[in-house]
Amino acid sequence: RAIAFWQDEDSGHWEETRKVSASSIGCVIAGLKALKQLNLNADFVAHCCQYEGEIITPRLLNDLIEKGETALYNILPAECVQTDPKKKRESDGALLFLIYPLNVVSEKMAEKVRDRVIQNLEGDYGIKRYLGDSFWFPNYKTILSEEQRTADFSNNIEKRDAFLKVGEEAQWCIFDPIVSAIFAEKYQETTNEFYLEKQIHYLNRSLGQITGKDSEFGAYQCPELYYREGDEYVPSDATPLLWTQANLVMALKKMEQSLTINN
Repeated sequence: RAIAFWQDEDSGHWEETRKVSASSIGCVIAGLKALKQLNLNADFVAHCCQYEGEIITPRLLNDLIEKGETALYNILPAECVQTDPKKKRESDGALLFLIYPLNVVSEKMAEKVRDRVIQNLEGDYGIKRYLGDSFWFPNYKTILSEEQRTADFSNNIEKRDAFLKVGEEAQWCIFDPIVSAIFAEKYQETTNEFYLEKQIHYLNRSLGQITGKDSEFGAYQCPELYYREGDEYVPSDATPLLWTQANLVMALKKMEQSLTINN
């Protein structure tokens, strides 16, 4: 409430240009819904830090959730609909997290978001964060010094964007296991073999992203992403990445669950 999260511009999952992002609004909604569940316990009491002595009530939480959901559905299935071309974004991989694990969008909207991300952002090696993403653009380590690679570009991302050609965005490894988990839940709900095939497909893509013995990072590592260095795609320096590992663990667990159906 203090920041009016339903209209607040933040730097989002990728810590870049500040904008009103559906993926950020959805995270707050998930937190509020979790707090609401705690609030149902008669022994649980929480106070608003901003207003001394004010108790957080179900009515307050419902009001904030409603504000968030209204804003969210005015943006989805896009990530940002602000008119500024530097902010407007039709697709973003971060939206997948609103489906799994946060579960804050309707089934119909989840399908729209999922299919749009797959159609617009899926590549041969992974899934792009968004079109025009210049993080780890081609030959990133050759062009930028180590100091430049770790610099904060949130206020001058255009400088980094100048090195990118559309279609050459880095392809991330954190998304395919999430897509596999999304299809897993659909299969476990419906037992429709189509969803099982999709679950397996995206799990296989995730496993295919694990490094081989010839990698400079060693074998069996989960990379952050693959980017083009010269004529080939290679993992970034953030290898292994705990985020990728955690998502892959969840995808494997979902596969284990799916294999118990009809057995």
